[in-house]
Amino acid sequence: MSDARLEEPARLAEIARLRLREETTAQILDRYAALAAAALDMPLGLVSIVLGEAQWFGGAHGLEGWMAQTRGTPVEWSLCADVVRSDDQLVVEDARASRYAENPLVTRDGLASYAGAPLRTRSGRVVGSLCGIAPDPRAVAQAAMQELQRLADALMAELQDPQRLIG
Repeated sequence: MSDARLEEPARLAEIARLRLREETTAQILDRYAALAAAALDMPLGLVSIVLGEAQWFGGAHGLEGWMAQTRGTPVEWSLCADVVRSDDQLVVEDARASRYAENPLVTRDGLASYAGAPLRTRSGRVVGSLCGIAPDPRAVAQAAMQELQRLADALMAELQDPQRLIG
């Protein structure tokens, strides 16, 4: 499935400039994934980077099974891709009773609730989502979403710190 926003060359170039595959960066991403899970009181937290064809879990907390091994999914399954497309937060209180009901992550892997905040670069491009996932339906308080967005913004500030990118 082609998606012009996800495949935008300038957005993909910004992802590459973040140097997300460095070992020190992996520790940062995992820390923010754990903070997201705690802020949302959800067992799974992810830093999902959305590429043209797939989403890659750069940071993870509580991830198990095949997703822990592959560290990603096809973009067609990605709720985080909808955060990128909309340039806005996304809350799905009960995925089984939503437009995501037929998504394999819901039908096969037990995703029931999701909350994600955009990871926005200084130029305004959304490269992915800081999110939480739970196996049961649940409401997400506005205060929790505000904290999630604060964390997403802090992560992006840290990732784009010129001192980190030197060398």
